[in-house]
Amino acid sequence: MAASTSSAHMVQRRVTVSASNTDSRYSYYAYRTRSISCAPRCPDGRFGPHALQRERCIVLCVEDCSYRVHHSVLVGNSRSFEKRLAHHRDDSDDIKNWGVEDIVLPGDSKQDWDAMLDALYDSDSYFETLSAQPFEKSLPTLAGLLQLAHKYNMDTYERKVTSIIASYFPSPSPNSKGVAWPTLAEATTVIRLAHQTGATSLLRLAYLIVAAHAAESNKSIVHDLDILTSDKLSICGGMLALLRAQRAHMFRFFTRFTPSARCQRGGRCCPQAHAQRYHDAPERVWLIVDEPLAWLGEGDPAPLCDVCYASVSATFAEGSRAVWARLDKLFKLY
Repeated sequence: MAASTSSAHMVQRRVTVSASNTDSRYSYYAYRTRSISCAPRCPDGRFGPHALQRERCIVLCVEDCSYRVHHSVLVGNSRSFEKRLAHHRDDSDDIKNWGVEDIVLPGDSKQDWDAMLDALYDSDSYFETLSAQPFEKSLPTLAGLLQLAHKYNMDTYERKVTSIIASYFPSPSPNSKGVAWPTLAEATTVIRLAHQTGATSLLRLAYLIVAAHAAESNKSIVHDLDILTSDKLSICGGMLALLRAQRAHMFRFFTRFTPSARCQRGGRCCPQAHAQRYHDAPERVWLIVDEPLAWLGEGDPAPLCDVCYASVSATFAEGSRAVWARLDKLFKLY
């Protein structure tokens, strides 16, 4: 039976289950069951046999697997399933005798649904574990979750997964994860994922990482990256705008600086004397460099005094906040 036009990606299939319950898909009172033999995954018994008998269940058929899921779990978290299951028929043998309905989900991945069901039934613990993993390990799972959440209008999970992906990227706050930023390949993957799922808030972060890698490598944004031409144009234009913004807001002490009245070197501090590192690489994305001013005065017998260094650091921090606030405009994401 074809699905309704509002849920074209969900195809309904009903299977009659005999009274002897010989169908292996219904042999376990667990929240999900593969079509091949598997053990129940509900150690605390919250969704044991009595719960399943009290509540109607939906069997999601994905590739060669069948997942037995509580009706309330699907309709409570997915607007697509809520709409689809609001128009079910209660007169079939399966639903009258067993409270079970089959729905085929063509094109979906069983690996993605494994992850999604873990998230649906144990959200806090699952996402805590997932977000603690290195990005190279968690990204495939996060991408699959975001695609399913977007496809089936699981708004809460779409926001949650998007926020976890964003946590691996730079932000105005210090590097809370204490790990390296995403690779160029990971950033381009996120750019494609953002377009597929409408998670456009991820674009500014991924663009920034691509710009940072491009500034410090021989990779060509135009020729070497597998992203849309519009993305390449946004990144290239954004790099030029970012260069100007960094110079104007973050490094203005190289052109305008007045030593503090409390200067410990009698007003002789001069940050311009230490500007060579910046002049050698003005295109560098200093916005996301750890300890970006540590090189001020390196190897100099007369570095900035503590008071003037604090003044320069405050100017840099204020400028960084200003650049972060304009990032969408710099990359023309408005």
